[in-house]
Amino acid sequence: MKISTLSTILLLSHLFDKIKAQCLPNTFDIQLNLISVKELDIITFYRVTTNQSNPIEYTRKCLDILNFSAKSPNGLQITTITFNPDDLNKVLNYTFEKLYPLANYQISIGYKVKNFLDLEYKVNTTYHTCFSSPGKPEDLTAQSDGKSLNLKWRKPSTINAPDICYYLVTKRFLNETKPEEMRIYPEMFSFSGEDLKRDFEVRVSAYNDYECYRLKYPAAFKCAQLGQKTASSPVVIYKYKSNTIHPFNSSNCLNFLSKSLIFLYFLKFLI
Repeated sequence: MKISTLSTILLLSHLFDKIKAQCLPNTFDIQLNLISVKELDIITFYRVTTNQSNPIEYTRKCLDILNFSAKSPNGLQITTITFNPDDLNKVLNYTFEKLYPLANYQISIGYKVKNFLDLEYKVNTTYHTCFSSPGKPEDLTAQSDGKSLNLKWRKPSTINAPDICYYLVTKRFLNETKPEEMRIYPEMFSFSGEDLKRDFEVRVSAYNDYECYRLKYPAAFKCAQLGQKTASSPVVIYKYKSNTIHPFNSSNCLNFLSKSLIFLYFLKFLI
């Protein structure tokens, strides 16, 4: 009888140790401490905990991966990482980078226990992106016929917003410090009249502005509340010289030549 009781105790102890050694589902938790946005990036701050005894050893043995996903109608971004058991109970961060501008995303963070196939998601929330600076206007060209100066350029290849909001064209005469600014769209602008009698510098930059997007994209207003209202590109520069040689004009040339011949004809009688 005593031998049977002892055997039972040893068997139960063995089973208990075996159970403790197993990796079990729903033994970890992920808490979202903070979520924020910077332009096209969503930053999450999270903490991983476990309800098991010997937490670091259990985590090392049983936590397989962490899974981060950001889903919107515009696309899906998924990343898996291994977790350092020494980071248990610490606030960590993960950044979803270069997401689609002014989009709402379903943000999920989960984990997988070793020897189990399914992910267990502990964080499910929604957040939005904003927009960022576009690339500079491309292929700026200038043409002048003596009466007007016509500037043209191409839209930046990198926009980082639903579309370019406007272009800021700045003109500054070279002997003055105060510039004149114009907001224009599309990709062209002209100068004429008295402006062409003086030297000046033209700067062109592209702008993304929440005012252009707020009616169609609700996230734009949220971005403005966070202080993310405008983003501009690097500038492209064109310097105009008033003595620029303009394209050849045959009628002007003939007029000048005829006046020169008349002058020489009368000069002959004065010598």
